[in-house]
Amino acid sequence: MTDKQKHWQEILDNLDKTIDSMGLGLDENIKECVAGFIANGFNTTSSCGGHLDSEGDGYLLSPYVRINAEGEPENEFVGEKEIKQKLLEKYNIHCTFSMFQNDDVWNEYKQSVKNLTEKMEDWKAWLKKNEEFRDKAIPVIDEYNKQNGYEKPKIVLKDVYPVYHVEYYIDTPNHKDIKPEDKEMIRKNITDARVEFDKLTKFLKERYLKSK
Repeated sequence: MTDKQKHWQEILDNLDKTIDSMGLGLDENIKECVAGFIANGFNTTSSCGGHLDSEGDGYLLSPYVRINAEGEPENEFVGEKEIKQKLLEKYNIHCTFSMFQNDDVWNEYKQSVKNLTEKMEDWKAWLKKNEEFRDKAIPVIDEYNKQNGYEKPKIVLKDVYPVYHVEYYIDTPNHKDIKPEDKEMIRKNITDARVEFDKLTKFLKERYLKSK
């Protein structure tokens, strides 16, 4: 086993130990794709292997990998930290993530911060790093699409401010907005997206293992 192969396995082993704030691990069908981005020098902070309503949770979601520069500050605006603290105390919530899982708290938070305009200095510095990070990712995505001979890219880098999502080129609507008559088409799109992400995973792995 080469050093690169060993490193690849180390990345996968570390991802096996990774859990989110809800105590869940990575979806198995996206884990190697996440490893591919990490091996190629990209920081990943979220991912999804896609969901079909027939798989148990009732949702229709397309796969994605979220990438962004490391060190994302907790607050974007001056005064945002204080607003969060007041809401945590008001609703007796112990962490910010839980606060955003509650619709009432989330709506009050959005109303409270909508008039804030002065950005934190550390946020502005991170945002600049994030733009450099995006500029590094675009050629890799372009290389993948070109290698597969796609005139129209099938894997795209989507700006989801303040981060970026690697996604399939066909958007999947929010599950609350999906019409019953569109479900069959969306199921097909998600299935196609999973196939494309499998190809992307192979590309990223080969790209890393062949790199100097």
